[in-house]
Amino acid sequence: ADLERKRVLFLEIGLAVALAVVWIMFEWSNDPGKVDEIKFAMDQELEEDVVITRQDIPPPPPPPPPPPKQQVADVIEVTTEKLDVKDEIQVDAEADEEEEVEVQEIEEEEEVIEETKVFVRVEKMPVFPGGIKALLKYLSKNINYPQVAADNGVQGKVYLKFVVEKDGRVGDVVVQRSPDKLLEKEAVRVVKTLPKFTPGMQRGKPVRVWYQVPVTFRLQ
Repeated sequence: ADLERKRVLFLEIGLAVALAVVWIMFEWSNDPGKVDEIKFAMDQELEEDVVITRQDIPPPPPPPPPPPKQQVADVIEVTTEKLDVKDEIQVDAEADEEEEVEVQEIEEEEEVIEETKVFVRVEKMPVFPGGIKALLKYLSKNINYPQVAADNGVQGKVYLKFVVEKDGRVGDVVVQRSPDKLLEKEAVRVVKTLPKFTPGMQRGKPVRVWYQVPVTFRLQ
């Protein structure tokens, strides 16, 4: 019986020793130094910055500016009669000024001519020195297209009228319709510089007469 108890004791001791050996070998295979070494290597890789660079390509040079538009002050109509906008009076600048124009006489009652009255139609209308062609030439030569209006593409027709005084001077200038203040201002400026007309006549006396000039500003 004593021998049997000793055999069981030795068996338990051997089993404990075997388990201890297995545990030691397992711990050795999972060496923390190796784990730390691998972790350290991974940390080194992750801490390395990834730099993305972009080479800024300079923008292409701007295209050259378009050539400036030719600025033309085109006077296409001149009339001494009251203008109906719906039925404008066209004047042919190439017409022969010596060509006789048939004028229908209108019988009018005797009237008292007032000194300050401005007529729309009289027996003899005011005449610009050299005629209509000379007037067209003068306006076209002296009117300058306003630069700001040209830069903004502003164009159109300025309708204005002015008084030819009894001595032939240009009197009051009135703008009837205009697409732009700059065009209007330039047209008025040049009209005020017109030389003296031959004044209009009514009943053999010089009178004040309205004279109308539509001026067209056009960009080409």
